[in-house]
Amino acid sequence: MDGSEVFAMLGFPVRILGRLPLSARYAFGPPSSLLNTSEYATQRYGQSYRFRPWLRFDIHELEKIERLVNHGSDEEVLKFRQTQLSSGGTTTVVGSLLAATCATMLTIDTLSDLQLYVRALFTISLTVSLMSVYFTLVQQRELGLPTSAETLRRWLCNGHVRRTEDLDDDTHAPLDTPTMIRESSLAANILLQVPFEMLSIAISVFLAGLATYLGLAMAEHVQLGNGKGPGNGAYLVALLICTAFTLIVFGQALGQKDREALRCSELDVPRPDRDRARFTKKG
Repeated sequence: MDGSEVFAMLGFPVRILGRLPLSARYAFGPPSSLLNTSEYATQRYGQSYRFRPWLRFDIHELEKIERLVNHGSDEEVLKFRQTQLSSGGTTTVVGSLLAATCATMLTIDTLSDLQLYVRALFTISLTVSLMSVYFTLVQQRELGLPTSAETLRRWLCNGHVRRTEDLDDDTHAPLDTPTMIRESSLAANILLQVPFEMLSIAISVFLAGLATYLGLAMAEHVQLGNGKGPGNGAYLVALLICTAFTLIVFGQALGQKDREALRCSELDVPRPDRDRARFTKKG
C-alpha cells in the first residue's frame, strides 16, 4: 500500500459524502456499480481488492487510463487532456458561484438567531468550494506541463509495469508471450478527480446547511421575512420536495443509463462499418 492509497483510505468517508446527491443513481443502477468488481481489479490488486473498499471509487478510471496509456493513440491521449481541461473550467465556474452563494448566506441577519452549527455548515461549504477552485487551477497547471503525448503518458503512469496475458481472438486462450504494460497512477487519478469531488462535497454540505437553517427557523419561530405569507414550515417543505424530486429524477436517469451501458457492453453485434469492410474483402 503506497502513500496515495493511504490517503484514499483516509478520505473514503468524505468521498461517500460527496456522492450522497447521486445516491439515486446507485439505487436505480446495476448492482455491479456498488461493487465495482472486475477482472482488471483482481489482476492489479489481487484477491485483497475486495477488502479495500476505498479503491472502488477509482478502479474504473484507473482501468480507462491504463488502456489509454498502453493502447491509445497520441491523438487520443492529447484529447483526454483537453477534455480534462474543459471539465476543470466548468468546475471553476460552479465552485465560484457556490462560494458566492455561501458568502451571501453568511450575511443573513436571522442566521445569528439560530444555532452556531448552521453558520458552520455554510462556512465549511464556502471553504471547500474555494479549495475546489484552487485545486482545479493546480490540476490544470499540472496537465499543461507535459509537452507531448509521451510525456503525458508518463505523467499518467506510476512507474511500474505489470505482466498480462493476452487472449487469442478465436480460442480466447492465453497466448504464449505475456505483455508488459505500464500501470496507471492512482495519484494522477486522484489529482484529476479531487476538484470535482470537493465541489460535490461542498454542494452536499450547502444543502444540509440550508435545510438545517429552515428547520431551525421553523422550530424556533424565527421570522424570515416581513409581511404576510406562508410559514417557515412551508419553506422547508418546498425545499425538501424540490431537492428530492430533482435528485431522484436525475439520479434514476443516470442509473438507467448505467444499466443500458452494461447491456450494450454484453452485446456481440458487429458494427456496420466492419460488415462493409468484410464484404469488400470477400468480394
